[in-house]
Amino acid sequence: RQVETPRRKFQAYPRPSNSPCPRNCALRCKTETMIDLYTWATPNGRKISIALEELELPYRVHPVNIGQGEQRSPEFTAISPNQKIPAIVDDETGISLME
Repeated sequence: RQVETPRRKFQAYPRPSNSPCPRNCALRCKTETMIDLYTWATPNGRKISIALEELELPYRVHPVNIGQGEQRSPEFTAISPNQKIPAIVDDETGISLME
């Protein structure tokens, strides 16, 4: 027997021009403390979003196109020195975690 669990929905609104995101993403959640998830649509890249959804933690997704080599950019290297996805950054503490 499968039981459906309710999912929290986060309303998004346009990000202000002084966006902390180096990629200047268009959407931002209204929750103040969030996790920034830097990822791409790969099996490893999806694992963290699944975990964050199951833990019901608010997060923002910042796509890192590994096909175009965006993981080698100086901005992403500052977040993930090994230049691999996924990487997460805690807004509140500024701590970044990567593979």
